[in-house]
Amino acid sequence: MPEVFKVFYRGSKSDFSVFLDSVDAYKKWASGDKTVPLSDVISSFIVYTPVTGNGTEGEIHEASKQVLEEEFGKFDSVDTTVIPKILREGELRRAKSSARELRKRRSNPPKEKVKPKYTTMG
Repeated sequence: MPEVFKVFYRGSKSDFSVFLDSVDAYKKWASGDKTVPLSDVISSFIVYTPVTGNGTEGEIHEASKQVLEEEFGKFDSVDTTVIPKILREGELRRAKSSARELRKRRSNPPKEKVKPKYTTMG
């Protein structure tokens, strides 16, 4: 399984992560190479935040617009405002799971084991 990387941004109220498709493309983009499209850098245009709000470990979910606005102020587009700021000011880190795996887990949560109900006769 290939290594998965993300850019982690420590905010004043919450922390955020964006998953990368290519570390090389990210480094080129971050150095100012305008020929590298953002779609080559990140795996999805989704910003994640820990369920607890802070930290790099534990369960994460997609950050709501409200949480993003509390940290980054009003914005027109996550793609043109929030994600570029996270990529410019955050730090590159190894991730334990990819964004694709997180989406798959969220759309197919583990089934709860249900104890069968038995009735007795008599």
